Amino acid sequence: MQKTMAVYCWPPHVQAESVNTVLDNLQQAGVNTVSTVAYVAEPTDLANYDRREPPDDGSKGMVRIVDRPL
Repeated sequence: MQKTMAVYCWPPHVQAESVNTVLDNLQQAGVNTVSTVAYVAEPTDLANYDRREPPDDGSKGMVRIVDRPL
């Protein structure tokens, strides 16, 4: 089983350096998972979803449930 090395990559870094440069450097460092958002989402069951955006300061650090495929 391959270990996961994940990083959060801020979009302006990609804009400044180019996506290929950033991905090449991350791959060279052994990174195999990249996120451009600072939150984690998971699918919800369709019977209990809510389409409203969460409050700006609500549930920070918690998993966000979304009603669309990831």
